[in-house]
Amino acid sequence: MVPVADAPPTLVEYAHEGQEIMEPGFPLDYVGIAWTGAGVAGRVRFGPDGQWGEWTEIPNGEQLRKGRFLSVVPARKAASVNVEFLASVSEVQVVALNTTEGASGAAALEDHGAGRGSPGIPAGGYHVTRAGWGADESLRSRDAKSLRGASPAQVITLHQVAAGCDGLESAALMRAIYFLHTDCERLGDIGYHWLIDGDGVVYVGSNGGLLTSAAGADRRLVESAAHLAGFNAGNIGIALMTDCEVGFTPEVMRQSLVRLLADLVETYGLDPQGQTWYVNPVTGASQFVPVISSHREWTGSTCLGAAIDVAMPAIRASVVSHLTPRDGIAQPCDTP
Repeated sequence: MVPVADAPPTLVEYAHEGQEIMEPGFPLDYVGIAWTGAGVAGRVRFGPDGQWGEWTEIPNGEQLRKGRFLSVVPARKAASVNVEFLASVSEVQVVALNTTEGASGAAALEDHGAGRGSPGIPAGGYHVTRAGWGADESLRSRDAKSLRGASPAQVITLHQVAAGCDGLESAALMRAIYFLHTDCERLGDIGYHWLIDGDGVVYVGSNGGLLTSAAGADRRLVESAAHLAGFNAGNIGIALMTDCEVGFTPEVMRQSLVRLLADLVETYGLDPQGQTWYVNPVTGASQFVPVISSHREWTGSTCLGAAIDVAMPAIRASVVSHLTPRDGIAQPCDTP
């Protein structure tokens, strides 16, 4: 179940410089931890103060740009958080979040807010709209660092986000990621066009998914998001809300990914098993990559583990099997 549009406001408190312990006065749903440096940042524990739990390593964060990482850590209603960083990292930011118990006190409702027939969004009605997961639209485009504008879709890139948050209420997690991407990291919107949770539910992300209608009649145009620094224009970003070091768990996430990919490659005329010279139409930056690729295949990022790299050929093949037959040509019969 996910909340509908009248989700409670996000409660937030930022740590002061050098502050290691936070007691914000509201139950913690998540703690956002951002840093510059290596992929390993330090350790975190929760409590109330004096009854601390065990230290755990800060989970592997999403790589927002070269050397900049963001981890969303589940706090499970803890009263306080204690974060210790390694000396090797810098520009640290710790943000305490509650995305479920704001002033409205709204409870989780059963309406998925699934949209159908929206411009530029694949047909099928299996996705949760921004209103459905409770996006606060006032946060959008605040001091955006990323390039915006529409350009022809060239590639699709897969990412991992919120490792360690499996099994938690996904719309609340979406609101946490959204706040951290906009207010904390100033990306202008949530960084991905689409996100998929562990139950296989697909969520509309940046720019309302793919706002091709705003760019005119050409359905192959896609609005830029902020998921792959230097290579965002014409690049559709999909984030899996799980720890991909162990592959897809459960299988329903993989099935939803394949279905979404099949809809996207049909909508935008892409070859799911092809390779291409991607060229950023804004900067001219280029790279030879698979049309459907992982973040790691672009930059060597630890985003998406080695298990997914091994699975990528099978994912691409499964996408082909889901495509609508054209010109009487039969498609492969294997399913994911």
